[in-house]
Amino acid sequence: MHSKIFVPALAGVLLISGCSNLAEQRAQRLAAIPEAKLAYVIGTYAVGCERNKDQCRQLFNSISTSYRNVDDKDFDSGFGIVTGKTFGDDTALDFANMERRENGIYFCHTLPAGRYSVFAYNFYNFAGGGSGYSMSKEQQFNVPFTLAEGEVVDIGTLKITAARGKNLFGMSLPAPGVLLLSGARDGAVAKALQKCPESVRNRPVRTVTLRAEGVTPYVMADPKP
Repeated sequence: MHSKIFVPALAGVLLISGCSNLAEQRAQRLAAIPEAKLAYVIGTYAVGCERNKDQCRQLFNSISTSYRNVDDKDFDSGFGIVTGKTFGDDTALDFANMERRENGIYFCHTLPAGRYSVFAYNFYNFAGGGSGYSMSKEQQFNVPFTLAEGEVVDIGTLKITAARGKNLFGMSLPAPGVLLLSGARDGAVAKALQKCPESVRNRPVRTVTLRAEGVTPYVMADPKP
């Protein structure tokens, strides 16, 4: 399904530095927008995991999903859960569900109004200098959503699955899965709103359930939302 890539550890360091600079630029631009015109996207992001004693361990150190502003590349962003970092902190989970075999977070992202698209996801392991799976441009998809000035939009639950496969020698290896989309789960909207600035938490919330445009094998409705 995906093309396998091997990324040197140094490339990961440079990527982190680049993301930091981009985050600073984005923060400056958001600060210049009147508060009443800022929009907020909230929801739940989950990744599949497997039981390991009393924990549910994800099969890749980093699992992330990207979205972009269709008209403004400065606001390309995404969701991610990272564990097993050598430097820095792991993602603080909001929930770990053994029964559903998933770890997850609630999110609230501050953004300018506009058109957005969820378009790709990635899997990465740190061991051995780094390896993982990344989608090629031809594999990318379009899951659109829009944000109007001043509104809060709940986009429901985005869950990335993972699995186990075998290499040519029959060894078990982690393998990428798919993006599952569903509506908000019980209590999730209130918990995601707590991630927003306090002044936003009592605003009305517009709820949408994301859907992929066109035919793609990489995105589907969650059969067990």
